[in-house]
Amino acid sequence: MPSRRATTPLNAEALDENQPLTEKSKDNEVQDEEDEESHGISVADINKLKTAGICTVRGVHMATKRNLCKIKGLSETKVDKIKEAASKISKCSFITAMEVSHARKKVFKISTGSKQLDVLLGGGIQSMSITEAFGEYRTGKTQLAHTFCVKVQLPTLMGGANGKAAYIDTEGTFRPDRIRSIAEGYNIDPEMALENIVVARAYNSEHQMDLIAEIAAQFAEERGIYKLLVSQKTNVHKNASKLLKCCAQIVDSIIALFRCDYSGRGELAERQQKLGVMLNRLLKISEEYNVAVYVTNQMCADPGGGLTFVADPKKPVGGHILGRGEERVAKVYDSPDVPESEASYAITNGGIADINMTAIPPYVPRSVAGITHDEWDIAHRLWAGSIQDLLLAESIGAAISDFPDLPPFLDTFFTAQLSEPEYADIELLRLVFLLYVRASASLAADPALASADMFTPDRLLNFATLYTKANIKVVRSCFQQITDNVPAVLEQYIQSLGTITEFYASFTRQVLSDAELHQILSLSTALDALFAASTPIAQVFESSQDFITSLVALYDGPLKQTAINLRNDNAKDKVRLVRSTKLTLLSMFNNLIDASFFSQFGYATNLHDWEVLEKRDDHADGNLETIHHLNNMLLDLIERSGIEASVTSLIDAPLIIDVEIEAMLGNKISKVNREKFQGEDEQLEFLVLSMEHLRAMCTTTESHQRRKQQLKSLKSSLQAPKSTPLVPAVATPQPDESYIKMSTLISQITDLFPDLGAGFVEACLEHYGGNVEQATNQLLEDNLPPNLASMDRTLARKPMAAEQPADEQVATVMSNLSLSDDSQLRTRRNIFDNDEFDVFAGKKVQTQQIHRGKQNRGTADKMLDDKSFVQSEKASLLERIANIYEDEIDDTYDDVGMPTGKVDLGAVEDGSEDVVRERRTEMDPGIIHESDLVHAFVNNITIFDRSAASRRSPQRAQLRKATNMTDEQLEGWSIMFSRNPRKQRILDKYALWDGQQSEMQDSPSAPKQNDRNARPPRTPTQERNYKDKNKAKMANHSRKKMHDKKIGRSMPPPS
Repeated sequence: MPSRRATTPLNAEALDENQPLTEKSKDNEVQDEEDEESHGISVADINKLKTAGICTVRGVHMATKRNLCKIKGLSETKVDKIKEAASKISKCSFITAMEVSHARKKVFKISTGSKQLDVLLGGGIQSMSITEAFGEYRTGKTQLAHTFCVKVQLPTLMGGANGKAAYIDTEGTFRPDRIRSIAEGYNIDPEMALENIVVARAYNSEHQMDLIAEIAAQFAEERGIYKLLVSQKTNVHKNASKLLKCCAQIVDSIIALFRCDYSGRGELAERQQKLGVMLNRLLKISEEYNVAVYVTNQMCADPGGGLTFVADPKKPVGGHILGRGEERVAKVYDSPDVPESEASYAITNGGIADINMTAIPPYVPRSVAGITHDEWDIAHRLWAGSIQDLLLAESIGAAISDFPDLPPFLDTFFTAQLSEPEYADIELLRLVFLLYVRASASLAADPALASADMFTPDRLLNFATLYTKANIKVVRSCFQQITDNVPAVLEQYIQSLGTITEFYASFTRQVLSDAELHQILSLSTALDALFAASTPIAQVFESSQDFITSLVALYDGPLKQTAINLRNDNAKDKVRLVRSTKLTLLSMFNNLIDASFFSQFGYATNLHDWEVLEKRDDHADGNLETIHHLNNMLLDLIERSGIEASVTSLIDAPLIIDVEIEAMLGNKISKVNREKFQGEDEQLEFLVLSMEHLRAMCTTTESHQRRKQQLKSLKSSLQAPKSTPLVPAVATPQPDESYIKMSTLISQITDLFPDLGAGFVEACLEHYGGNVEQATNQLLEDNLPPNLASMDRTLARKPMAAEQPADEQVATVMSNLSLSDDSQLRTRRNIFDNDEFDVFAGKKVQTQQIHRGKQNRGTADKMLDDKSFVQSEKASLLERIANIYEDEIDDTYDDVGMPTGKVDLGAVEDGSEDVVRERRTEMDPGIIHESDLVHAFVNNITIFDRSAASRRSPQRAQLRKATNMTDEQLEGWSIMFSRNPRKQRILDKYALWDGQQSEMQDSPSAPKQNDRNARPPRTPTQERNYKDKNKAKMANHSRKKMHDKKIGRSMPPPS
């Protein structure tokens, strides 16, 4: 079916000149006679022009003086005055091409119902032009006209013009029943669709010309007062009406009556002249009123088959058209702005459509300006109905393949829902989610679905972002089926890994701008949801060392410096943006660790509470390689962080510390070690100790954990309580974001002023616009306004719930109470801590379990009827009997010399010895061999490097042999020793003495040489004689003399 369209000439003017002669150009109000007479044109002359079909100023310019003089009652003088007045109102002369371009912006396009045909026509049938369809019989010219009558009534976002149609029928082919079936195909009320179409039956060429003039006058005078096009098929409001502009005029067929009225070659010239006048008139109408004109024309095939006068032997029975079935081909023969091409389309019960394809318009949010509520409802019913048809299809794979407009719809829908969450479309969100669930579940049975465009990486990324936190279990199941049955998904993500890594590595400035922060947050939010939804995809990213490095470099570099610069800044929006970006990156890293480690052992982190590790798969059982990989990754991050002093969480702390503070990574690793390895895996235990050391390096750990616990308690206390026999359920509102945010701000001030009540602090914050710094300064200076100074400073905060039971009031007050570190309630310690009545620990008292004195159990018969009481008493009695001994046994020395530990009862048999595994009490080898390790550290620190060369060195081998420690233990001791705050004291301890006494070398003394001149040694006799002779030289030579002297002085002489 060829098509020809003639467009507006270059002297087309603005639409303001197309206003009726009896209307104002600005507000469309009817002028009175005095205003009309001011231009020298009477009302009678205007009515005469309208009778002739000239209804606008532009129409006066288009008419020649000769044609105006032919109007009855208009003389040549009046015609000159009319032309002069029209020139004063609007000059029809040369204009710039820019003005032509502005005038062409008013052109609208109406869809034909076939996407391929719309592409062929440059978007559809255009206004301010004539589109002619000519071809053989049964090519679909009239069917396109009927479809055009319905499509023009649709909203603009669905390919319509929100108007009505005028149909001039010259062959009696208009069928209301056909309009009804097409309207039902577009989910439009058939009766109201018919009300928006005006139809005229033309019986000759002159009548046809009169109808064209009449519809032009109707365009100008009535300006389209028609009934409102309603979208519901049922419950139609009968009185609904709306001003709709006529946007389409259809003539079917334009030349049929001319062939009848002008027959033979003698009248051919007159027929062509009359036909040219009518086409010129239609073109003027399209330009004057900015309407789309569609005309049809017949063309018969040459039965002779060409110059040889031989018929086509392959011609099917019934002609060329029936040989193609429902398929039709359209070609462009002549157009000023559309190249020659062709397209295929089909004639269906719902009008013109693509071959075996269903069309659905792109999604447009409700917030878009220029779209009325009724228009959006029409489109929404079409979107919902199309998705429902897909869900109800027997073969969803075939249905999706016949739905080429589904990917553009999904793109626009995901973009709208993610960019404007406040305008969430709940119904379509549910339908799109069910569509992905069913499509992913059908992948194994229908492999053709693997090539569907709905499973591309970008759409899966949007799907995960939109639905992961809403229903994580179903989303994970969908992604598991997609990655198992669509291998191309993982390959495409691997290809995009380099681009994403370059994106994170591209931020090299010290301080990030708001635009850069928004870019990082947008991509990180999507990747975070994707990693949480799909473990295989997360493992692809985690296995890339470059990706992890770029992520850590961004967090510990520009993002950290930006947070430090904003520490004392009042730019709250940017502070909040930096904090959100950091938390999103931490969540990404946490999900990567989940995929590489925790998921291998059957665990998964709770998305709403990162500290909670949930059981996911009981059959998963990781291996030592998984532990070794995690150990290397975390120790490498610890080593690269370079922490030497205390840091603040989410400000100047590195990524590894913030992960530990926010997600309690060490506690989760400890849980895996306890449940999977009975707490005996050395690498996991060392990681736990390393994480505890990192947590101690953060100065805000305790306050941060306390604040998180307060928010958890606040959320739990504001949830609706369950119904019990004593306490009825109370409808409690859900906590909103502003209430939780205010609780956080209150806790910051109460940490400094514990004597102030939460209600008084809230009033101060509201007065100063939520500025914590300003409120704190005013409280310190005691410079409060009169309304705050007169308030009770111990005023408690009003809870969100209007009324609560008595036992929940205490829990609500305590959840809102922020206790400082020096509070008596926080530091108290007694035997009643954490018992059933300890409300200060956040517990709720169970009133149904409270009773005064001994509980009354009733009579003996009632007690015996209570089976639970009988069973408990029986068990208690048997336990007492088992503990009774006839004689008390003294077992003080029974276990002397016996090995301790657990007994393997399974290995004990009759006549065999007890197999006992002795309990080993091991000490840290780093403490036992501290001296050797410290001296090795001081002498040659490269011994502890984490490299293959260092591990193979003889010094490392000698150290391993001396300490009996593994390479990992030695390297871990070096890392922890370098960060030990007592490092210098330990070095000083071993600086003077290394604990070892230097030994003397065993070497015999050299033999003395004999002196030839020396005297020979004396004999014993000679030696004795020498001593007698030389007694005076000895020490005893005067002993006898002195003894005699003493006796002579003090004692009488002997008798």
